[in-house]
Amino acid sequence: MRRSPSCSRPSPDCCRPTLGGLFAWEFAKDGQELKVRMEGQMIYNNMAVQLHSALDGLGVACMAEDVVLPYVPNGRLVRVLDDLSQRNR
Repeated sequence: MRRSPSCSRPSPDCCRPTLGGLFAWEFAKDGQELKVRMEGQMIYNNMAVQLHSALDGLGVACMAEDVVLPYVPNGRLVRVLDDLSQRNR
């Protein structure tokens, strides 16, 4: 956790992808759409670099399950927001 410059409480940094623009993370819960705009200093246009940043403990990443699943059983990555499902674009 790092301390956010705009806030005195710790907050996780986020590994945010970019595809020509910054997008909100899109989730669904109980049939309701949720769009979450994340804050963070790390922005990626390369999924492999984003994954390795998360593996190195640099922040939270929202990635496809098949990409991160191999790292969950051994504890290299942990699930957060498990009660939400990621929406397909």
